[in-house]
Amino acid sequence: MKYLKILTIAVFGLLLFGACKKDTPIDKNVTASDLAGHYVAVEAKMGNYVVVRLVNFYAEGGVIKADWYKVNDKRSATVTISENTFSFDLFDTGADVYVFNFSKNASGGVMLNSLKSEGPNNIDILHAEMYNSKDIPNWGGKTFELLTEPYGNIYSKYIKFSENKTKVAFARGLSNMPEETCIVISNNAGFKTGRDANAINTLGIFVPSWKGDSNVKLLETLTSNNYGYATCKLYN
Repeated sequence: MKYLKILTIAVFGLLLFGACKKDTPIDKNVTASDLAGHYVAVEAKMGNYVVVRLVNFYAEGGVIKADWYKVNDKRSATVTISENTFSFDLFDTGADVYVFNFSKNASGGVMLNSLKSEGPNNIDILHAEMYNSKDIPNWGGKTFELLTEPYGNIYSKYIKFSENKTKVAFARGLSNMPEETCIVISNNAGFKTGRDANAINTLGIFVPSWKGDSNVKLLETLTSNNYGYATCKLYN
């Protein structure tokens, strides 16, 4: 089992574990309903490569659901909390299980204490941050600019979205107009491209910040794990 360094955005603000000022978890029970309206960006090591995944919590049909996304795959589960812990068995086989542990701060805001992986396909989870959906950056009609990428010349310098979020452009310059299909996921927390499953597709996760850097507004990863992931800032 491998634990991660954790950063959490709770209901009432940014809580940075390891920072000088941080909310102390208090002994309050977390319910599944507390998780609705939150999402988690996960950084994980897959073999020799580091990728990002998205987990979204939401209410549907009187229950709380969790969706897990990678580029060409989505897994869903009904959230059941036991002792402030939710175990998400991605494939219902016990091979890939995400185990989330939560708490609350003094204001009642839910916090992510830890995330670990269990099972024979144990993933090395390096980092995760939980955000309130109210803090998703506005991205309709916006352009994002590449900040970091692992290997160079794989990710486009700019990502441009149409105002209605149905089209996207991946470009080296600013003249390209959004023409490729863009699919909104996780209540606006992310997007994916709609190319053929055999093509290189993109998963994007919008964040208010990442690892303490408020310039980072978008995490981008591609179909193949060996492309790693990129970070982007808002250009305009």
